[in-house]
Amino acid sequence: MITILNFFTALTHLLEQIPAAAPPPVGSYSIAEKFSVYEAEWKSLSVGSKNVASLFIEPDIERCMVFAVKVYRSRVLNEDHQLYTLSPCSVPEVNKYKAGILRILKSPRRPHYLPLILWMAFIGSLTAGPIPIDSYWPRLIHELAKELSIETWDEARLLLKRFLWLDRRCELFGRQLWGHVKQMRIDT
Repeated sequence: MITILNFFTALTHLLEQIPAAAPPPVGSYSIAEKFSVYEAEWKSLSVGSKNVASLFIEPDIERCMVFAVKVYRSRVLNEDHQLYTLSPCSVPEVNKYKAGILRILKSPRRPHYLPLILWMAFIGSLTAGPIPIDSYWPRLIHELAKELSIETWDEARLLLKRFLWLDRRCELFGRQLWGHVKQMRIDT
């Protein structure tokens, strides 16, 4: 599991170093192919397998992470598509993701998971299309940021970069989403 997470992170860092207009580097097909293999391996290891010890106490964390990686891969790493096109996920999948996040938030270990849940909320917002200010994701991010004492977009971005976050693809949407969160702070 840790190897797979490290691979996703390494792939993100590699993609950050390649200019957006540059042709794909030699061997990029093998990078995409490896990504798919790791993603499939992660899904088989983490969803419902009784033979593999869980990295986390709450199984919802792994399920939500698998979903978030699916969204991240289709929305962020696939540069052929706009971030806000049709969602790669069905409404029931998104609802299961939201329910999983809510169960994690009720965990006694909640404080330990808050940074991860904030990242999950930002990635979850990519399933919604353009985000209205009063939607689920900005409200959740607002509450989590308040609990984590995150005041600025720069602080939020630093936390998000601890997980999977590609500035070149995420900066604009992240800033816009943070603008909605900031507006909520002003209104409350």
